[in-house]
Amino acid sequence: MELISIIVPVYNGEIYIGRCLDSILEQTYQNLEIIIIDDGSSDRTGDICEKYFLEDRRIKYFYQENRGQSVARNNGVLRCTGDWIAFLDSDDVYLPYSIEVMYNIQKATNADIVLTSIGNFNNTYNTSINSQYLKEIKLYTLEVALEEMYYGKTYGVSPLAKLYPRSNLLSNPYPEGKIHEDMDTTFKLISCASKIAVCDIVTAVVYFSDNSTTRTKFNERMLYFFEAIQNNIVFINLNFPHNTSLISAVIYNEVFGGIDICGKMIDFKLYDTVDYYRKKYRKYFKTILFNNRISVKEKVKYILFISSIRYFTIVRKIYNLRLSRNG
Repeated sequence: MELISIIVPVYNGEIYIGRCLDSILEQTYQNLEIIIIDDGSSDRTGDICEKYFLEDRRIKYFYQENRGQSVARNNGVLRCTGDWIAFLDSDDVYLPYSIEVMYNIQKATNADIVLTSIGNFNNTYNTSINSQYLKEIKLYTLEVALEEMYYGKTYGVSPLAKLYPRSNLLSNPYPEGKIHEDMDTTFKLISCASKIAVCDIVTAVVYFSDNSTTRTKFNERMLYFFEAIQNNIVFINLNFPHNTSLISAVIYNEVFGGIDICGKMIDFKLYDTVDYYRKKYRKYFKTILFNNRISVKEKVKYILFISSIRYFTIVRKIYNLRLSRNG
């Protein structure tokens, strides 16, 4: 069995890092190297990680000054020795068979990248697996793989639930000091793969901590999303100018990713910036409305956003209130 490195960046994760590491140690695939990169935690994270380090020789623990998740990921790639790499955020978990499944998919297809699904902690998943999933593997062309990534129904831009060759990660490091750095990296990692294997089986289960990007308040580093998605658009238009389906997919990601960030900007009364994107996204009206892969709910959200900041804000507050009540 080949050595697979799992990189776990962590920052102030004393509440959940143990749960994350336990899920890795319980993997049915045992030939692992577990690289923990502590991004300057000020709580008990370091003590907990050192305890695990002393108990299992496969674990390596490194501390760095607080420089962000992208730096932690890059440092993990530099320090690991496995030819294949998987990432797991410190507030998320693997199912017991996760690494075995991704490894078996790679071996069955000789793929350069393996893409599986992310699950939500509110759902229930089997803790054992049979070989049926091997019959459900799909080999995607680059264009189809990117299109599915932009819609994010099976997999998205997150590095979770993916298996990468270390060489490709060394050639495509995460941009440092940014939020939404995945948007500027994952399309490159998929694009440099000659064979892309996809399987709609959940291998990583996501929890949403207070440190999650989806729950954090706006800060200027989030604006990198707009630069990153533009890099994607330039790449698509340059390489696949006649693929209207793929172009519609990247527009979908641009618009709805942008709307989410604009919602956070509204909380900080950055109305001029929000208004700029409202006007910009109006040009996509027909593309959004006539795209049958976009839900009615999403189309309503889009129409509210381009029509009125006031109505969009009211609906968003109601939605967030319901979300907070549901935990």
